[in-house]
Amino acid sequence: MNRPSTRFRPFVATLVATALFAAGSGIAIAAARASRLAEPLRLIASFVERLDLTAGQRAQIRAVLQDHQVELASLAQREAATRLVLFQAIHQPDVNEPSVRLAHRAVAAADSDLAVERAAICAEIAPILSDGQKAEVAAFTERVRALVRTELDRNLGPRAGLGKLNLSEEQRAEIRAILDSHAAALETLAAAELDTRSALVAAIRTSPVDEPAIREASAAVADVDVELAVERARIFAEIEDTLTPEQREKLARVQERLRQALEDRASLAFTIGTRLLG
Repeated sequence: MNRPSTRFRPFVATLVATALFAAGSGIAIAAARASRLAEPLRLIASFVERLDLTAGQRAQIRAVLQDHQVELASLAQREAATRLVLFQAIHQPDVNEPSVRLAHRAVAAADSDLAVERAAICAEIAPILSDGQKAEVAAFTERVRALVRTELDRNLGPRAGLGKLNLSEEQRAEIRAILDSHAAALETLAAAELDTRSALVAAIRTSPVDEPAIREASAAVADVDVELAVERARIFAEIEDTLTPEQREKLARVQERLRQALEDRASLAFTIGTRLLG
């Protein structure tokens, strides 16, 4: 593995988005959809243009970012490092459920601390924005969350990288059967994840900051996400059993490239976001 970050730097990218737009998680990761790259960057830029921030608002937002910069960087680095460990725990030939759950516990703790910090930023940003700007933020957030889910599934989901393996018809049939056998569980967990994350976003946006409520909402997300992580580990192990040794090695390389590409695009969104404050 390369740099210690995964999913991949979602919160680093989100930091600027949160501070810029006082929104929920995942906005800047929209840059991972690129034209799949240029389109989301245009989306972010056009959104900021629609917000029509005044010079005074920009200056105030910059000040908020600067006040939180050190703490955010530390928390983001910690969250990214724990997600890399989780990624590695999931992508093992044999399922080690205790290992996945232990790795996820560290992710959950980091995510909870980040949620509280994001809430503090939102509370400071909200008074800077007009009601119209806040409405734009809410609408944009909902639009981007769908893009984020699609991109994460494309790069990190059960099918990620399989198209590069020159699978036989028999292997394709076996993998389809595996995915079908897990489809209902994944659908249920994905719906629960969406509901709990929506509740977390609402808690983060609530003013004044209610840290116990935020941590409770973050824990609810974590309860669902750990089951998703275990389910992904099971799927990965079952799919690996259908592959040749050469295909397994290639899949590992492809998945790492996908992971790294998602991280790099999130980093680009972070850079674009900071520059938009001018």
